[in-house]
Amino acid sequence: MPWVVAAEINKVLKIGGLTFHSTHFAFPVHERPWDFWRYTDQALRILFSPPLGFEVIKCAFDTPARMHPDRPPPDLMHLPLEPVWVGVSVFARKTSHLDPSKFIWAASVSDCLGSDSHYSAPQNKPRVES
Repeated sequence: MPWVVAAEINKVLKIGGLTFHSTHFAFPVHERPWDFWRYTDQALRILFSPPLGFEVIKCAFDTPARMHPDRPPPDLMHLPLEPVWVGVSVFARKTSHLDPSKFIWAASVSDCLGSDSHYSAPQNKPRVES
């Protein structure tokens, strides 16, 4: 729920405070069942937009890549020729406090996914002394 994270970042920053985030755009599926979101530059611009109390200073893709489907159907034959990016970043400034009437999210993760969806319990590993 990245919009909840953006709202929390707004709560802890002072007006004029800066925030930087670098994340994935195209990346193999990982940490299932918790791999929910893929971000574009526009998605990050929305997460750090004026309604959430931010202005974007810079937002850009990074790390160019190519996608090659194993068995491309005719409508995806062009895919290896299209630019794809591994990562995307945003640098933003807090410009105002979040207006709670414009942003309400009262659902928990278990409300959305049920109580069976969770990370594995931490493993107690023996501590290695050096």
